[in-house]
Amino acid sequence: MKTGYILGISCGYHDSAVSLVHNGDVLYACEEERFTGIKHDFSFPTQAINSIFKKFKISNDDLDSICFYENPDLKLDRIQQTTKRGGWKNFFKRKNIISNNKKSYKKILTQLENLKGKNTKLIFHDHHLSHLAYSYYTSPFTESALLSVDGVGEWETTSLAIGNTDIKKISGLSFPHSLGMLYSTITAFLGFKPNEGEYKVMGLAPYGDCKKYNKVIIS
Repeated sequence: MKTGYILGISCGYHDSAVSLVHNGDVLYACEEERFTGIKHDFSFPTQAINSIFKKFKISNDDLDSICFYENPDLKLDRIQQTTKRGGWKNFFKRKNIISNNKKSYKKILTQLENLKGKNTKLIFHDHHLSHLAYSYYTSPFTESALLSVDGVGEWETTSLAIGNTDIKKISGLSFPHSLGMLYSTITAFLGFKPNEGEYKVMGLAPYGDCKKYNKVIIS
């Protein structure tokens, strides 16, 4: 029997979060750090999920589906392919990177499986489709141009799409071409922590003089 409840989960990288959707309406959304007090907490959002169950008086068995924000198989494929560079000197480093990522995703997959109810489907969405869907389906527009730009998802770093009831991708960029990673590189160059200090760079930007650096950036 369908209940209309969908649980959305993002975790494992930074700012783990959870949301509850019922028949197309977003009822609740919260980051795990609000409960743990750990800034940018990336752990599995157990406390945030428990708060949803308690607030709305539902359980695992009331969930039609659990949606994870990216596709782990494609993400691991990108990591395996891109870490092949560097020759024999990076062989052991590459093995550690792949092994650690596999262990991390295996743990997350186990936690997701344990969260399922009797009739719950586990769905893995495309990373950038998750971004596009969030902006489109929570907007007041029935038709819209959609653009998602960040560091990297599975392989994509930028995705352009059209929203018209459903979402149709029309173009995109793939790793290693990434505006988001350039942003993080500049953040690190200025002495701030990537995935945390970007807002400081954004706040400082209006006080700079771009004319001094145009030639450097363009060249």
